[in-house]
Amino acid sequence: MKIKLCLMSILLLLSACQDEDRINQVKSLVMDNDTSITLGNALDHREVCEQTRWSQFDDEKGRPVVEYRCMFPESKYLPAFQSLRVNYLNTLNDNLRHYNDRLNDALAEQQAELQRLDKARSVFDALNKSGDLQRYQAISRHFDSAMAMSSARQLNEFFSDERGERFIADELKGDPDARGAINRIYAALRQAGLENEYGRNARNEFCSPPDLLLAPMSSPADVRQSLDDCQAKMSQRGDSYSVTDNRSRTERIKASLGRVNVSVDAIAYQETFRWSVIPNEEPVLYYHAFTLSVTNHPDMDVTSPNDAGNAYTSALRDAYQGNNFSDYKDRLWRLVAVMYHITD
Repeated sequence: MKIKLCLMSILLLLSACQDEDRINQVKSLVMDNDTSITLGNALDHREVCEQTRWSQFDDEKGRPVVEYRCMFPESKYLPAFQSLRVNYLNTLNDNLRHYNDRLNDALAEQQAELQRLDKARSVFDALNKSGDLQRYQAISRHFDSAMAMSSARQLNEFFSDERGERFIADELKGDPDARGAINRIYAALRQAGLENEYGRNARNEFCSPPDLLLAPMSSPADVRQSLDDCQAKMSQRGDSYSVTDNRSRTERIKASLGRVNVSVDAIAYQETFRWSVIPNEEPVLYYHAFTLSVTNHPDMDVTSPNDAGNAYTSALRDAYQGNNFSDYKDRLWRLVAVMYHITD
């Protein structure tokens, strides 16, 4: 038993020595912009670091890695964090009010679209029963492209002056009932509040009810089918895109508010570098990141890695030269935005 314990102690000692050798191998490298100083001396004496820590471990593929961490002083950055937290809280509340207003507007517009379709269906039933819709379809076969794009109000104005007189005389062979049919159609649409609607301003995401009623050369059966199709699409879709989008935005903001409202009394703010240390090869810097943690809330921890491999050396140079606490407040701002899911 004593022999086993002795052998185990020797193995642990050898492993610790090997780890220390790897760390020293990285620390003995020189800065590329100042060959008079080693990484160890440069990184262990940064004014912005309250504490530094070196460690060695094997990655998921069993390759040896040396890691350096700089722990920024909480006393410097907690007040900045709390200030950002208050700013985000105010901004999110403003955004929530804004998107709630937009959601209410979108819901009101969606309801108005449904009501517009119901009114159009009532107008269709009345005009179809009176025969005026069939009369309009016969008249519309003589419309040019400009007249085909007219609203009921514009058609009524056209047939109320000399242009309508000429049209009836030339195109409709003096038909005495044409003007009366147009007038009755206009009166029905005006009573339903649809007389001025045509084209884009009258469209919802699926159709324009007045357009369907006044579609040239469509039979009453075609109009009825178009109205039914529009109703079916609106029912199948449910909420309009605008409603869905604004509701989604408000839910995301509420989720962010839930995180921002978590009480924070302590944070940990760190910068990390990692080197791959392969035997008989020079260590290679391959990782750089900033991490922000909230004490007692591990679900809120966020790490922002530097994804540009060619920027690792530049980041290391900045770390050596960067002793301005305000520089790291800017990075803190970005981390807080990610932590709080600030997207709107």
